[in-house]
Amino acid sequence: MNASEDLGSRYREYATACIEVARDLEPARKVTILEMARIWLKLAEQADKNRAAVPLYGTSIAQPLTK
Repeated sequence: MNASEDLGSRYREYATACIEVARDLEPARKVTILEMARIWLKLAEQADKNRAAVPLYGTSIAQPLTK
């Protein structure tokens, strides 16, 4: 995955897929799949917050330290 990809959007797509699958399931399984959708949406919200955050000290964790 490259830096330009929007994780929040991807996670929302996963949640949508879970909801679509849940429509045709028996109630016990539907609850489980809808809980998965809820968690994907929670992850999407966190990914959006992370994307909007200003990096501490102006550096990325992924950048190697140089001397």
